[in-house]
Amino acid sequence: MNSNFRTGVWSAGLVAAVAGGCFAIGCLDPLVAVAVIAAGALSPGRAVLLVLATWAAGQAVGFGLHDYPRDRQTIAWGFGLGAGALVALATAVAVLWLLPRRPAWLRAVAAFSAAFCAQQAAMLGIEQIVVGWCEVRPAIIAQVGLINAAWFAGLLAVDALIARTAPSLPAFGRAP
Repeated sequence: MNSNFRTGVWSAGLVAAVAGGCFAIGCLDPLVAVAVIAAGALSPGRAVLLVLATWAAGQAVGFGLHDYPRDRQTIAWGFGLGAGALVALATAVAVLWLLPRRPAWLRAVAAFSAAFCAQQAAMLGIEQIVVGWCEVRPAIIAQVGLINAAWFAGLLAVDALIARTAPSLPAFGRAP
C-alpha cells in the first residue's frame, strides 16, 4: 500500500467519523478539532483538502438530512464556516511550525487554543458580513469550544492508538 493511498484512507475515515458522529448526535462539525489534527498529521495541502472535505460533508448532512433552510443567509453562513475552518487550519499550521521540538501534548494544546481563538475571531467578521453586525455570545462560544475540545480529545486518543498499531498511517506530530 503506498503512502498516498494510506493517507487517503486515513482522511476518508476521519471525514466519515466526524460526519457520522455529527449526524448521530446532531451537533455542529468540529472543524477546529479536525483542522488541528490535519495540521499535525498531514502536509498543508492535504490538510486543506481534509478540512474542506469535512466541511463539505457537514454541509451535505445539514442541507441534505437536517433540512437546513436554503436561503442566502444560511448558505452564506455555510461558506463562512468553511472560511473559519481554513483560518483555524492556517493558525494551527503556524503554531505547530513555531513549536517544532516541544512535546506533542504542548504543541497540540497550543495549536488548538490558537486555532479556536482565530476561528472565533473569523466568525465574528463573517457575522458582520452576513448579518450586518456582530455580537459576542459567550454561551455559544463556550458550547462551540466544548464540542471542539471534546472531539479534539477523542481524535487525539484515536490518533495515538492508530500511531501505535498502524505506524504507516498519518499521526499527529509525525512529520508528513
